[in-house]
Formats: sequence, C-alpha cells, structure tokens
Amino acid sequence: MDDVNKVKAGLISSRRIIFTPDVDLKDELAKTAVQITCYDRDGKEVKRVTSTDDSTVEDPENASSPPH
Repeated sequence: MDDVNKVKAGLISSRRIIFTPDVDLKDELAKTAVQITCYDRDGKEVKRVTSTDDSTVEDPENASSPPH
C-alpha cells in the first residue's frame, strides 16, 4: 500500500498451496523415520514415539489400566 493508513485486516486473504510429491519423493519420505518426544511441564521426557512405534500408549500415572 502506498499509504499505511489504508492497510487493514480485510486485505489479508488466506492462501493454500497444494503439494503433490512425485513417486521418488514419496518413496524417500516413506523411508524417513519420524521421531516425536513428549515432555512434561518439568522438562522430563514422558514418551518418545518413532514412525516404527506399535502405537501402544503408556500411562505411568495409571499403571493398572491396559494400554489404549
């Protein structure tokens, strides 16, 4: 804008980019391990999940309950 007073929220529009990877990139992504680490408020590691995880959820606060 040539005048800062003409700038307003209505001028902002959302943009979406559709990304379609080719077969080579899909293969590389499939071979790439993903790791997520969860921490509690005190910075103590609670759980580490990798892309090879079996999806079992541990609940150390309620050890008598079966995994979700």
